[in-house]
Amino acid sequence: MDPCTSLSNDNVVTSQDDIDNGLLSKCTTYQGNILIRNATGTLNFTGQAQAHNISVADCPRLQVLKFPDTYSTYWFEIREVNNLTSVSFPLRSDPITFSGGGISVGANLPSLSIIGAKSLTTFEVGNSTYFGTLTLLDVGLGPATSRDTEWFSSGSIKAAESIEIDSCFDLSSLEDVGTLTVSRVSNCFLPFSSIKSIKNYVLTNMNDSTALAGFLNGRSAWFVDPPSFRINESIILDSLLLPNDPYSLLGYGGDEIVPQVTTVGTDFNITSNANVNFTFDTLTGVGANLVIYNNTNSRFKFDKISTVGSMLLIDNINTTLLWFPALTIANYIHIRGYIDTSVGPNIFPALQSVTGQVVIEAWNDDFDCSKLVQYQQDHMIHYLSCNGMNNGTNSGTKNETNSSTNNGTGGSSHEFNQALSPGAWAGIGVAISVVVAESELCREVTSIRYERCYVSKGTPPYR
Repeated sequence: MDPCTSLSNDNVVTSQDDIDNGLLSKCTTYQGNILIRNATGTLNFTGQAQAHNISVADCPRLQVLKFPDTYSTYWFEIREVNNLTSVSFPLRSDPITFSGGGISVGANLPSLSIIGAKSLTTFEVGNSTYFGTLTLLDVGLGPATSRDTEWFSSGSIKAAESIEIDSCFDLSSLEDVGTLTVSRVSNCFLPFSSIKSIKNYVLTNMNDSTALAGFLNGRSAWFVDPPSFRINESIILDSLLLPNDPYSLLGYGGDEIVPQVTTVGTDFNITSNANVNFTFDTLTGVGANLVIYNNTNSRFKFDKISTVGSMLLIDNINTTLLWFPALTIANYIHIRGYIDTSVGPNIFPALQSVTGQVVIEAWNDDFDCSKLVQYQQDHMIHYLSCNGMNNGTNSGTKNETNSSTNNGTGGSSHEFNQALSPGAWAGIGVAISVVVAESELCREVTSIRYERCYVSKGTPPYR
């Protein structure tokens, strides 16, 4: 087996001498893996390599890495190298396109993962515009609006299979991405000025409403008007704990956020947030489940949504649930909480058909069920359970008494479980499990994820 051309060969580099006099200096083009371990100071690579994997770890005193433009790799990984200040690696990539829900990539699509590089101030990647996986976590950036462009040219990225960040990065050229995960970002406002579609989007563990508005292209935030975009599959908004500021200006990073999402292909989950105020005035449809669960002191407005699979608005504390004036078709509706009565009894004035159940458990005594009863009598609703006034118990409509107290804290998990369909519970369970996996960002989970990525690309996992 030729160590120069074997894709499974591991060449360990610990010093400049390993580069100048080791295997790399003897190969015309090295094609295996390069593992940088226990190195210090500066490493200046020479020669030519088409490495499957370049991994940097266990180098607490490494400061500078330099690679010539004769090097290329499918996967470049830096893990817990917190004295590293500068990396130069002119990555090369072929275009990646998204069409019809599929992904088409060229032969050269690099992936870059940096987890734990608190001193990094310069990372030169050339003009790379396409990435496989791009992970930038715990890179030590402080408050920034433009500093990221000084050390990493993220503003050139047009598309990626997945991006995961926890700091402020300029993604103004990003048009399409498979999975985008954003967590813990603050002191940042850099909207997606070129975005067209995101396949799966996770926004979690944020407490800065200005940053949140930017990552949702929130119209009116900072007086800009960014473009609308679609979610091809799912979006999760979880654990967004915004300040309860009574003096915040409407639409200016503290009160109303107007996301520019037009459609959601499958699931839309809004869970465990506090003091959020979303007006989805461009959203017209959700393909599967719309789940709004366990939010506190929040507001959600969906004036344009016309179609949804299952709608679950459950156990949102100090939160008034508004009407859905454009909703025409749904498979299942379950609402439990405070329901706005200012519009009268018709909270679904455009409704045409609900093929499954409609369950209404109002926490306020003044909710009127009469219009929903009429919809059932007109065969637009096939099954109705409504605990408010005029609920039609004398006309055959099933009436269920409210199992929760009016302060929104009553009701047992058993009662909740009985009220939801198995499919609805599955939707909530998947959403919560995904959020936990993404938001914790623990190294064990990350390592597993990388191994799967390596296997899918035929590349050995991190060693």
